[in-house]
Amino acid sequence: FFFKQKTAYEIKECDWSSDVCSSDLARSEHLMPCFQRPAWVIDLGRRESRNMDDAIGDHGKAHGRYQFTAAAWHDTTEWRLKHGLETHPYRMAHNDEAATQYLISWFQLNSERYRARHGHEPTIATLMEIHRRGLHGFERGAAHQVASQGDRR
Repeated sequence: FFFKQKTAYEIKECDWSSDVCSSDLARSEHLMPCFQRPAWVIDLGRRESRNMDDAIGDHGKAHGRYQFTAAAWHDTTEWRLKHGLETHPYRMAHNDEAATQYLISWFQLNSERYRARHGHEPTIATLMEIHRRGLHGFERGAAHQVASQGDRR
């Protein structure tokens, strides 16, 4: 069974069964009821914290269902301000609705950053790895992986 993984840019806002977030979703997030989250949002919450809003991980550095660090929350706040979206203080990382809004915006922000550096859209798997490791950590890991693959040839 083979399928092409869609990028964040290719998916449409109404495609709730998809693995990725719409690039338009951040601008119209108020239309998304809490119970109609894309599958990738639910999956990420389950992976990061077993969907526990009060979770604290990474030795106290990551908070909430999606394990946001203060730096990621700050960057997302700046991005949301730039796009005219509602912002929340970091203590809201434990609030399901606010954290989900921020997660979607965080993926949009990292999609823009990735596209600017690499010239193409990231897959949702790439965005999830960037969320887990940070963009620089992801890029260092990708460079290491390419180098180690070259060593095996």
